[in-house]
Amino acid sequence: MTLLLSVMVTCAGGDAVVLKEKARAAGRYVRLLDLVDGDRLAEPARRGLAPVFLGRAPEEGQSRIITADEVRAELERRGIDPGAFEFSGDRVEVTAGASAGFEDALRSAIAFEIKRHLLEQEASRPDGLAVRVLTLSAVPAAEAEVVLVHPHDSSWTVVLAVQPEGKRMEVEVLVRILRSRDVVMAAREIAPGRALDRADLEVRRVELAEGDPGVSDLPSLLGSTALVRIRPGHPVLPADLRLKPIVRKGEVVRAAGADFEVDARAVEDGGLGVEIALEFLNTKNRFRAKVAAPGQVRVTEEKR
Repeated sequence: MTLLLSVMVTCAGGDAVVLKEKARAAGRYVRLLDLVDGDRLAEPARRGLAPVFLGRAPEEGQSRIITADEVRAELERRGIDPGAFEFSGDRVEVTAGASAGFEDALRSAIAFEIKRHLLEQEASRPDGLAVRVLTLSAVPAAEAEVVLVHPHDSSWTVVLAVQPEGKRMEVEVLVRILRSRDVVMAAREIAPGRALDRADLEVRRVELAEGDPGVSDLPSLLGSTALVRIRPGHPVLPADLRLKPIVRKGEVVRAAGADFEVDARAVEDGGLGVEIALEFLNTKNRFRAKVAAPGQVRVTEEKR
């Protein structure tokens, strides 16, 4: 009769190999760790048993019985003393298919490696960055280790070593990169037509995807008029406001382009995030730029 998992007594100083009644093989070969209750093994024992395999997995729709005696024999063949473990259970029925949570674990491992890559490249703080894996182009049939991650324009190439052979495969991954930013939020409900004052606004640190809108300069929004109703706790965005100008016509501001930074004169008023016309002080040639902060604009179009 198959022993239940609960019927187990561990010898003093020994690790418990508690065989499940039923298990699923995640790949073409059956791992010993697929068959046992991993929570009953100490970490050193899990590492030692990780490379132990017990032959091929059954075909889809079929099953295979693996006995405790087969497990002991395989341990002996690999030079591992079965007597170092307290066995519980006498047989396991094995079917094919990835174990529950297999893909989630792979996504977590990929997200971790991408985050580590970004931190190394940018020297960022780990608490200011998060990675979410949205889609995988393929999921390996067996557990896999992330070997390499490489960014593209809108995706990442991930190289995996698929166990047990360590055969390499590449998958394309779409991810969402989140960064912690200070964002102005509504501290209370703001009705349309209301001119914003300090009590209406607060700054919170939140995770936003790259490219997501969000204003961090609270003073630049004061005195602007709400065009829509803004609920408490929602970001206060320039599109929801008639912005108070923070750059005035005739004012000299600092204009930053892709490879230059110069003084320029505003040709018109502009609120935060609004594109306005400016002119270079020396040539009077005009260009367009978005207002980034009081006294600062970012060039969007230039004519020298």
